[in-house]
Amino acid sequence: LTEARREAIFNKELNLAELYTRLVVTGKERLNGREAYVLQEMFGSLSAEKLYFDTETGLLLRRNDIYYEDYREVDGVMLPFLIREEASNGFNFIFRVTEVKHNVAIDDATFTESPSCFTRGN
Repeated sequence: LTEARREAIFNKELNLAELYTRLVVTGKERLNGREAYVLQEMFGSLSAEKLYFDTETGLLLRRNDIYYEDYREVDGVMLPFLIREEASNGFNFIFRVTEVKHNVAIDDATFTESPSCFTRGN
């Protein structure tokens, strides 16, 4: 249940300290040519999540089966422009970000509900 709650949080990477209160450093590993600290969330005898942080930059490189790559600075914040998920069911997902803009005005009409394709007209 705790993991499901974490997955539902949109900006969880910005709140790691609050979300992961039982992290333990379990060692170092090489990940995509980078040395990374491995941190593991501990729940009694169970371990729920592993996080991998670059030893030089401190950037999150991996969280379980999700890899964060191609970090770029946007308005003073380092953001991954490539996110890969290697799911255990054999499906792999790749998210490529082409542009990030902060605090851009968005017309309210963008969020108005459009007619559903399942709604019958009268």
